[in-house]
Amino acid sequence: MLPRHDHPAPLIDHELYDKLCEVARAGETVDYTTVFGDPNEARQSGRPLGEISMFDHVNGRPLVTVVAVRRDSGMPGAGFYNWGRDHDAGHFGNCDSRVLLPGEDELAFVVRQRKAVDELWRR
Repeated sequence: MLPRHDHPAPLIDHELYDKLCEVARAGETVDYTTVFGDPNEARQSGRPLGEISMFDHVNGRPLVTVVAVRRDSGMPGAGFYNWGRDHDAGHFGNCDSRVLLPGEDELAFVVRQRKAVDELWRR
């Protein structure tokens, strides 16, 4: 039986999605400022990245947004993990499929998603 996703169909920025997929295919990461250009837009990146995360989740794929990272740490911002936590708490509707594994912390979530994205996009 397939998981039930009672999420609205996300409308995503396909240009941004394609850019992230290209970065994933290359096995690289890209910092938020490079993706969004303007540093102010980079700070407001949560919504488009969250929509892409939902799009991937609903379609049964790992979250390609894991390749978008902070320049200072080389890691996704806290919003990446928080999106998964909020999803699993039901903030976006009911879903039979969880994003986070039980007890999974932020680093473990990022590592797991990065490995799954590499396996999907680099084959």
